[in-house]
Amino acid sequence: MFFSLFSRAQENKTYSNLKEGLNVALSENKKVILIFSGSDWCKSCMKLKENVLDSNSFRAFCSVNMVLVSIDFPRNKSNINKNEIKYREQIAAEYNPNGIFPYVLILDEKGIVQKTLEGYRGEDAEVYINQIQ
Repeated sequence: MFFSLFSRAQENKTYSNLKEGLNVALSENKKVILIFSGSDWCKSCMKLKENVLDSNSFRAFCSVNMVLVSIDFPRNKSNINKNEIKYREQIAAEYNPNGIFPYVLILDEKGIVQKTLEGYRGEDAEVYINQIQ
C-alpha cells in the first residue's frame, strides 16, 4: 500500500497553465491548488516547497484530491519567454493582485476561489493539508 501511494504521489503533475489545470480538475472532479511563488528569491516559498509541496504525504493527498498549478515569479527570467511572463502576470493580476508570496489558493473547477493561504509559517505537510481541506 505504501509503495502504491508513493508511486501515485510521484506521478502527480504540477501544471504551469491555469486553464489546463482547471480542465484536468473538471475532468477528474478535483479542486485546483494554485500556488504563487518566487522560487529563487522568496525564502518562505522555498521552505514551503521543501517542507510541504515536495513531501510524499502532500503529493499523495494532491494526487487524489487536487490538481497543482504553480505560477512562479523568479528574479532570473532569462529562461522564460516573454509570452509566458505576460501570461503569469495576467494570472497574478486576477488571483494575486497584491503580490503576496507564497500565496496559495484553492479553486473549484470553474476557477472560483474557495480558500486562500498567505505566506508560510513552517507547518509540516500534514498540518498544511488540514488547512487546505
